Amino acid sequence: MKEIDNSDLFKYSPYKSLTNEQYESVKEIIQTILTGTYKSIFVKGSAGTGKTILAIFLIKLLVTDIDNLFDYDESENPDEINLIAALKKKYPNPKVALVVPMTSLRNTLKSVFKKIGGLKADMVIGPNGLAKESYDVVLVDEAHRLKRRVNLTGYGAYDAANEKLGLGKQGTQLDWVLKQSKNHILFYDPQQSIKPTDIPKADFDKVVNQSQVIQLASQMRVKGGNDYISFVDKLLNVTLESDVQPFSSNSYELLLFDSISDMRDLIQQKDVEHGLSRIIAGFSWPWVSQKEVTHKDYKEFDIQIQGVNFKWNTEASNWINSKNASQEVGCIHTTQGYDLNYAAIIFGNEITFDPVLKEIVIIPENYHDKKGKGGITDISIMKSYIINIYKTMMYRGIRGTFVYACDENLRNYLKQYIESYIAEATTIRKLPVEDVIPYENAVPFYDIYAAAGAFSELQISEDIEWIKLERPFKASYPYEQPHIG
Repeated sequence: MKEIDNSDLFKYSPYKSLTNEQYESVKEIIQTILTGTYKSIFVKGSAGTGKTILAIFLIKLLVTDIDNLFDYDESENPDEINLIAALKKKYPNPKVALVVPMTSLRNTLKSVFKKIGGLKADMVIGPNGLAKESYDVVLVDEAHRLKRRVNLTGYGAYDAANEKLGLGKQGTQLDWVLKQSKNHILFYDPQQSIKPTDIPKADFDKVVNQSQVIQLASQMRVKGGNDYISFVDKLLNVTLESDVQPFSSNSYELLLFDSISDMRDLIQQKDVEHGLSRIIAGFSWPWVSQKEVTHKDYKEFDIQIQGVNFKWNTEASNWINSKNASQEVGCIHTTQGYDLNYAAIIFGNEITFDPVLKEIVIIPENYHDKKGKGGITDISIMKSYIINIYKTMMYRGIRGTFVYACDENLRNYLKQYIESYIAEATTIRKLPVEDVIPYENAVPFYDIYAAAGAFSELQISEDIEWIKLERPFKASYPYEQPHIG
């Protein structure tokens, strides 16, 4: 069951039962397409409200023959049947595409589509794919990550797409969506915009104001529910009251750590127990190991905290499911759009807290995402992106979130509202004699009576009990094992 729950195929399956909120949203979307009142539909919702699942469900609905859609008595839901029949009549064989701006998530969803009957990998495209052909219906997942012509890696392909569509150099990927589809459904959350390349909210608002808007509110991912989502938003915008008690939930673990090694050990333990438990950090360290990522024996680390060393993710695509992910640190670019069971978040040196002004402060020279800060002259804009990054990362964990802050002032602020982790005392386990391999799996434990014998008095083996030491201790002996008897 753990393997099934953690699989991408299960997470993104269009066969899951919809919530009532999602079900009503589907009906409203179909009705809007049928009436043609609006060409643009915006489905708005914070992280974890089921936007991606709804997008995939809609594509499956659009491309599946009506005779294969229902396995129950049609007379039980005549209105639903009639609504879908009308959609099928208007678009009997629709040309559809799911546009996913982020490469990693796009590749993951392509892999999922390959395994679902009626869906094909080539239905999932990047924004540049819109320049090649037009569609009856385009759905855009993570629409807040659509790009404009700022800080791009490759201007050539972007300009070529604009030219082909007759939009001029300043056309945005949102313009491409509007031009190349008869109907467009955009799944959108402005609070997950994370860098200057993203189209500004003001540009989206111009389209939203002339669109059908559907709001998703129910929290589908985080077991802490909307209370946790609201708490994180207020925490990072510094709007919680000073006398508010630390966040508490019977169904969600939120812990603050003073020791990075304690957090690392616990997240690795959670990964063994539940899978999909990862460390994620703000972009506060250069990616120095990237240049040697193809060298298998390369030893340089990117991140050093309290004597603990980490590398940034060695896989750019689908890092969360990669072989070494549990030993590495991911960033916003490898985790946005994904679910984790537990997320351990490192707040880096680019973010601090001013106890006098009582506000979060950004230190630009400690922020190392070149594409994330290039061209920004207003530090308040950079701050909004960085706050969005940390909020988005703190929304990844289904079961829990662990937090470590490099900056002492920020850590002290967070301690007011997040319960501190207290390491459990190491349990002393006495091993039966038959299980003991001296100094390999156990160390001796001497009774006070035995230890207090006369000088040079021979200690006999019956005076010793053997103890298994739990992590992080090792049962190794620094010098030659003494001879007994």
